[in-house]
Amino acid sequence: MSGAEFSLKPAEGSSFAFTGTLSGSMHNMQYTEATGFTWNSAEGYPMVLTGYLIAGDTYVLTEIKAPEGYGLSRESYRFTVTEEGGIEWVGDAPDTKLAALTDYKEDQKTLTNQINVYNDLIGISLKKLDVNVPDGSGYQDAEFDLYRTDENGGLVKIEGLVLRSDENGVIEIKNTKDQMILMPGVTYSLLETKAPLGYELADAFTFQVDEYGSIKEGSISDQETAAAQKDSSVLQVFDKPITVELVKTDSEGKTIDSSRGEAEFTITPSENGTFADGSTEAITGITPSNIGEMLYAKLIPGQSYEMAETKAPDGYKLAKPFTFMVDVKGNITFVSDEKTAKFDQDSSILTVLDEQEEPEETEEPTETEKPAKTEKPTETEKKAETQKSAQSQSENAAKTADTTQIWLYVLMLCVSGMAGITLLSGRRRRRK
Repeated sequence: MSGAEFSLKPAEGSSFAFTGTLSGSMHNMQYTEATGFTWNSAEGYPMVLTGYLIAGDTYVLTEIKAPEGYGLSRESYRFTVTEEGGIEWVGDAPDTKLAALTDYKEDQKTLTNQINVYNDLIGISLKKLDVNVPDGSGYQDAEFDLYRTDENGGLVKIEGLVLRSDENGVIEIKNTKDQMILMPGVTYSLLETKAPLGYELADAFTFQVDEYGSIKEGSISDQETAAAQKDSSVLQVFDKPITVELVKTDSEGKTIDSSRGEAEFTITPSENGTFADGSTEAITGITPSNIGEMLYAKLIPGQSYEMAETKAPDGYKLAKPFTFMVDVKGNITFVSDEKTAKFDQDSSILTVLDEQEEPEETEEPTETEKPAKTEKPTETEKKAETQKSAQSQSENAAKTADTTQIWLYVLMLCVSGMAGITLLSGRRRRRK
C-alpha cells in the first residue's frame, strides 16, 4: 500500500555500509546519520535496500506513518543480517498479523530477506453498560448516531451506519476501503437515540482516535458517560437505570417522623403496559427506603404506571392512587389529576403527601351533669365557720347538762317513792 512511512536505524553497536547523504528516488528515500534511512511506501513497489546492510549487524525497522484510514503499528522490528545475506528476527518473533519474513528471489537465488509489515483498518468497539456495573454484561438494542466535526466546528452526520448494540451490548465501527469513517485528529460526537429498556438516554459526548486506532487518551468529553482503557479501541458507554427516589410528607410538606412506621406502595403497569423485563404483575411492598432497588431499571419511558399506597404511617390516611409516566431522562409527569404527589426535576425526588387522621370527637357533659364547682372559702368565711362551730358545741354542752339534771331529779323522785312505800308497808304489819 502507498502512504506509509518507515525508518531504518542500526541498533547500538551496529552500522550501515554507507556514509554521506541520500535523497530522492521513487520512494522519496532519504538518509542522515541522525535519522537513518526513511522512505515512503509505494503500492506495488517494495522498498529494496542493496549494499547498505552489514552481515552480523542488527537493525531496527519502525513504521512512522500508516496509510490513511489504517492504524499505525506500535511495534518496532529488530532483525539481523546473516552471512548469506538473509535476515532473521532478533529475540521473539513479532505477531504474524503485524509483520512476517518471507522469501525474496533475486538472481536465481532465494533468500529469506523480505519483511512484510501489515496494517489494519482503524476500527473501534462500543460497549453498552450499566453505569453501576461497569464490568458487567452489555445491554442489547441501544442505538446511536455518529457525527464528525468539520473544519468550521459544525457537526456532520455520518450516513449509512446502523449502530445498534447486539446481544452482548457491542457495536463495531470500522473503516472499510469504500468508507473511511474514523481518522486520527478528527473529533467525533456520539449521540444515543434509543436506550435499552429501563435505562435513561446517555448524554452526547465527543472523542477522537489516535494514530494507532485506539481511543485517544483524554479525548472523551464526558467521563461519566463514556470511558476507555489506555491504548484500547473499546469505548465503554454507560447508561443510568431509570429509578425513583421517594419521600413521604404530610399535607403541609413536612417529613413524617420515622417512628410512625414506613408507608408501603404497589406499582402496576397501566392497561397494555409492562415493566422493562416484560412483566405485567404489580410490584408490591415498595417503601421509601427500598424503592430504588425495587424499581431498578424496571420503568419504560412513555408508558404509564399506577401507584397506590397500601399502608400509611400511623396516624395518617392512605393517599389516593395516582398515575404517572417517566421520560427518556427518568423525569416523572403525572397522568391522573390527583394532587397527592409531586416531582422535583432538579432533585429527581417523588413526594407523596398523606393527610393526618382527624382525632375522635368526645361528647361534653351538660350543665346539669357537670359537678358543682367547689370554691375555696375565704379567711372571713373560715372565721365565721369556726365561731359557728364553737357556739354549736356550747349549746350542745348546755343541753347535755340540762338533760343530766332532769334525769337526776327523776331518779331522786323514784328513790323517795320507793322509800315511802317501804315505810307504809312496815306500819301495816305492826297493826296486825
